[in-house]
Amino acid sequence: MTVTCKIQPDGNLLITANNAMRSEIADALHSGRSNAAIWADLLEPYACNGSFADCEGLIALWDGPAICEWVDYTLAGDPVPMGRIWAFMRYEVECPLQQLARYGRCIFRGVP
Repeated sequence: MTVTCKIQPDGNLLITANNAMRSEIADALHSGRSNAAIWADLLEPYACNGSFADCEGLIALWDGPAICEWVDYTLAGDPVPMGRIWAFMRYEVECPLQQLARYGRCIFRGVP
């Protein structure tokens, strides 16, 4: 499972999925897998190459879906988000995975 991530001229992160991937995402959502596990699968090709990693739960004062450029680790093994950060601002009323499954795209806003 993989998606396409592209930084837009306005600094936001556009994530797109083709029709086959949309179907896989929908199946994963209905399977009962956690959103974190689905995001890990979708972003794995990027994260393994040092870009675009899921950093939900690592951003202070933010509880929604978030993606960072890469994740570094402290000597104690704690993950630390690095580089630019993007967040899905409407997470309380919409799910970015459902948007990908339905429309084939979702936008994460750049966080200052």
